[in-house]
Amino acid sequence: MLVFFGLSAAAPGWAQLQKLPSAIAKEMLQNTMRHQAFSAPSLNLEKRLLHLQHLQKNQFKELDVALGAYFLSYCNTMPPEVLAQNEKWQQAMVRHWLALDFYVSQHQEQLNQNVSSAAVQGKIPYADYIPEKERLVLLGEIHGQKWIRQEIISLLEQLKRKTPTRPIYYASEFLFADSDSAIRLLEKADIDAFKVVPQEYDAFFQRILQTGVQIVGLETAELRLKKEEVALPPWQTARIWKAFSPVGMYNRNLYWAQRIKKILEENPTALVVVHAGISHLNYNQIHSLPRLLKELDPFVMEFSLEASINPIFDKAAPMRAEVLLEGTQLRQANPEQPVFFVRRVTDKRTAWILGCDVSIKSYFHRPMQQKF
Repeated sequence: MLVFFGLSAAAPGWAQLQKLPSAIAKEMLQNTMRHQAFSAPSLNLEKRLLHLQHLQKNQFKELDVALGAYFLSYCNTMPPEVLAQNEKWQQAMVRHWLALDFYVSQHQEQLNQNVSSAAVQGKIPYADYIPEKERLVLLGEIHGQKWIRQEIISLLEQLKRKTPTRPIYYASEFLFADSDSAIRLLEKADIDAFKVVPQEYDAFFQRILQTGVQIVGLETAELRLKKEEVALPPWQTARIWKAFSPVGMYNRNLYWAQRIKKILEENPTALVVVHAGISHLNYNQIHSLPRLLKELDPFVMEFSLEASINPIFDKAAPMRAEVLLEGTQLRQANPEQPVFFVRRVTDKRTAWILGCDVSIKSYFHRPMQQKF
């Protein structure tokens, strides 16, 4: 979820607001410069310093895009040890992102060679993208996009048609788990009681049930608001920490990972398809779900809009001009149909650096407006 929570200087306890990742990166730049001043000359250190200085010219904006929402987590009731732990994790996340971005800057041409791109109009052949023996598919999204939910239904329908006898589980961030001890398969009558998201998702869940795919909730029950918390602004409850801080994100991912392992232990031949926010499911997030489930060799697919949510991928493998032109031509020939740009990573090591195995962007999802 990429949401800046609307906090302002008028919010209570503003001084406790966590730093943005760009502020942490600037401190790291200063430390690197001090280290260089007192160290023997090093080509690698010089390259890293130049890289940091280049990012600083743009105010580390790409870093804030990738991580910023989770660094504004705030609650004035958290104990000091939790604040200290969160600060360490923030620093680790920034350090990890900067290391990835530096690697991309040094190997951009090589990484780009391992990415193929195409413009697709109409139905995307998801079943062709996903390896036949895959046990775990992770679908990372930008929240609140109806078109992504429609594409996920198409993906599940294709997988079910391709392997009609194989058990397929749709495991969702948007539904609470029943308990720590059992995996409950949710039916039509259960959806409302287990739902995390607004009413508009009801039809989405019902469509999934119609495909023959089993539905399982992932979200920890700790995120349910107590009655006395419902009327409070989010920054006055501990829920925001449990949900969106780096510490909270790790704990949620760890809980989800345990639930997913349990499903696959109980159903060794099953395919589990996880649907959640991009930051939970990217390879290149330091404590992401695929890193916690690395032994299962997951397959990660990322859905996003034209605006970048994964700057590292877009920097390493920008959409080729001829593919963008093809997409424009497809859109002009049939303006009623959206055009998607699909980038497929052909090398697993490259996927782990760029964040996913397949990136799907909708550039023209809204009707194009004539410019005069």
